[in-house]
Amino acid sequence: MRINRFSIIATILIAGILSLYGSAWADSVTDHDVKGYQLLQAGKYQDAIKEFQAAIALNASDIRGYVGLSRAYQQSGNLTEAIRQMRKAVALNPSVADFQIILGEQLVQANQNDEAIRTFKAARELNDEASQPLLGIAEAYAGKKDYRRAVKYAIRAMGFSPGSADIHNTLSQLYAQENRMDMAVAEAQAALRLDNSAGNKIYLAAVLVQAKNYSEAEPLLKAALAADPKSVDALTEMAEMDQGLHHNKAAIQLYRQAIKLSPKQASLWGNMGWSQYLLGDYLDAVSSSNRALVLDPTLTYVRYNLGLICAVQGDLPHAMDYYEQALKASGQDDIQAGIHDLTNALKKFPSQPALQYTIAVLLKAKGEKTQAVEHYRDFLKAQSQGQWADAARKALGEESR
Repeated sequence: MRINRFSIIATILIAGILSLYGSAWADSVTDHDVKGYQLLQAGKYQDAIKEFQAAIALNASDIRGYVGLSRAYQQSGNLTEAIRQMRKAVALNPSVADFQIILGEQLVQANQNDEAIRTFKAARELNDEASQPLLGIAEAYAGKKDYRRAVKYAIRAMGFSPGSADIHNTLSQLYAQENRMDMAVAEAQAALRLDNSAGNKIYLAAVLVQAKNYSEAEPLLKAALAADPKSVDALTEMAEMDQGLHHNKAAIQLYRQAIKLSPKQASLWGNMGWSQYLLGDYLDAVSSSNRALVLDPTLTYVRYNLGLICAVQGDLPHAMDYYEQALKASGQDDIQAGIHDLTNALKKFPSQPALQYTIAVLLKAKGEKTQAVEHYRDFLKAQSQGQWADAARKALGEESR
């Protein structure tokens, strides 16, 4: 199981907020606000937070201070506080659409999609000719996995910004989520025609990799790496391509190159761990996967991967620990992906009882009780004694009621 690389976040730059104030900015903002925004742009978020807090302490109605403080918290990963501060800015001036848009973006990131939709609609009421609120609504519906509605709103956004490469890429991401890969590729190609940037070339290559069209993806990625050998995105997509082609040793080498350039990017460690698992290097796979979780404990797919690695080796207690943790934070798509991986492992290791038990647990969690029963029974044929056999019999008893 790999990380889903296609997040749908239309980033709202703070520069757009500052432009609202024009020449009045220099005369009206406090020294703390000025320094705070400088620190924010420099990526020094904790220092920026202190400056904005000092500004607000001097003026409790300092809207720009609240916006900057919210953005600094957002960039530092504290979404709860970011949303709280942005609500204060909106309350002080609810007529600024950009404030509503930033709040909506934060709500989507926090998976509060229903409130995000209401917030973006409020922004649209303030400016009904802008594409950003419509894109925000599309983003929120995508967060709810309602891709049909998400596509509808993204297409409406296109009507206001027909030359936007970003909207074409957003539509591409949405179609990819629906596995409509021909449409996803077409939209990414349209984005590239509008903006022939390195980033759009790499994104098109990523879509082609997902569509398993490696012959067209490879020259794009080679060209990107020739232009910039230190492009982490290009290295990552090249590794994904090698992984899809079952060239896992080559994929691992590429992930290692990317990790040297971006050692704190958790997904690189997680995806390298998956290639190591596919190669049969279970010890390294566990090490890389655990490193990913240290960097980002929210990576549910990595917990599924660790559960699988343990199950393949017959370590059912640890496998169940990982699967139970993963199930607490999973949707149906995540569970189905876990079942898919276990099914493939069973084809390779048909006599491994731990795989029978864990796939039964996931099938039960997904509501596929008949298939779960079959796997519990197969587990008991191989292992009829002990704690897990008792748990399997209990599960079978519950299903027979």
